[in-house]
Amino acid sequence: MEIGEGTADPRRLAAPARWAVFALAALAFAALRYTPGVADPYLRYQMAEEKPEASVQMVDRMAEGSEGGARDRQVLLACLGLAGALGVARRGGARLCPGRPLAAVLLVYVAVLVSSVLWSVQPLLSLRRVIAYTLAFAAIAGLIRQFELEEIVDLAFLTTATALVAGIAVELSARTFAPLDPSYRFFGLFHPNIMGQDCAILIFAAVSIQRGRKLAWLRLPAIAVGAFVLVLTRSRAAAAGVVIALAVRWLATARLSRIAIALVILAWGGCLGVLVAGDRLSARLQGTVLMGRAADDAGTLSGRTDLWSELLGHVADRPILGHGMGAFWDAARIQQVSRSQRWAVSHAHSTYLDQLLDLGLVGLVAFVLMAAGAAAMALGRLRRAPGGGIGFLSCVLVFALLVGTMESVVSPQGFLAFLAFWAIAFVALRAPDEDGAVREQEGRHDDAVGLR
Repeated sequence: MEIGEGTADPRRLAAPARWAVFALAALAFAALRYTPGVADPYLRYQMAEEKPEASVQMVDRMAEGSEGGARDRQVLLACLGLAGALGVARRGGARLCPGRPLAAVLLVYVAVLVSSVLWSVQPLLSLRRVIAYTLAFAAIAGLIRQFELEEIVDLAFLTTATALVAGIAVELSARTFAPLDPSYRFFGLFHPNIMGQDCAILIFAAVSIQRGRKLAWLRLPAIAVGAFVLVLTRSRAAAAGVVIALAVRWLATARLSRIAIALVILAWGGCLGVLVAGDRLSARLQGTVLMGRAADDAGTLSGRTDLWSELLGHVADRPILGHGMGAFWDAARIQQVSRSQRWAVSHAHSTYLDQLLDLGLVGLVAFVLMAAGAAAMALGRLRRAPGGGIGFLSCVLVFALLVGTMESVVSPQGFLAFLAFWAIAFVALRAPDEDGAVREQEGRHDDAVGLR
């Protein structure tokens, strides 16, 4: 079964149209994820130090956003959805083939998400969230039809690089950029955890840009700046996710001899560290893992374990189908949970727990099967035919699965969620006879940082 009248070698968009899409994506996702108050030095300090005053302000803003939404964000989502619909309708695009088992799981998940309005405890709230997801999915479908993997790498690179440059400019203009301060966390335009995710995507994209493309000369500077700012965000989940995702990508393509050599070197380095540093090694490792943040909250994962314990009680109220997409976190619930936890909370800080709250066990199982299946298929394809685009896709999926344990990464307004759903849909829906064409276009290329 095929959707669209495209060919196995889709007619590329003209350069002005591609740049227009890139600009729209950069603008839209910067505005969609913008955190109110990050340009206010005092409020940013309060948020970084988790002061009660900041929590009160953030809870009020999150509650207002939950009730009414933001008109400018709705318009931007509508523009993204319209651009995607035009991409789906355009003649000459790639064919979509929803005949694979993974595509069936994807369609089941989407069906559960959309149908959750019928049993939602807050139908209007769920309807708004479903519309937002529908617009995001339309934009994703358009990208799959009209863009090849290497073009999505360019889009991700430019979108995250733009957000990072703008964030540094905001920090400098507000005189809050203090990388030498041990307690400093980089906010930029968003919350540090979101900026950490952007740094991760920028690193994945920079690693994946092929030699000969226009952005290739920016690869090493982007990797260096992305890694530097990632450390400044103090986002431990994002930092660990980057290391593991890149390691998985390398392991998927490396020969067994290189893997064995790497393991020997790591073992030798560990033994040498123990002999040289002795008892100091443990303290240094702990400091590295904590990334300069307080050690007293490590046992509770920055308060997450207490939050998860409370939310699991609400999961038990509606375990099979959940409360409806986006219905659990209404204004009253945000204020209630934030008061009980004594910090601003508007989501579960776990993708998997949020899926349980929204869509129950049915939605969670479909989501895990869909995301894990797409990651396995992407890594298998990467193993058979290494390439920058499929390597980027694999990193995004592995990273999203890992970071999803500590953060909610499936919001329709999030860029990581957008890329993750795009990656799943690309693996599931691109016509089988295009796989070879995509691999030929990507080719095999030497990676500047030795990931393969």
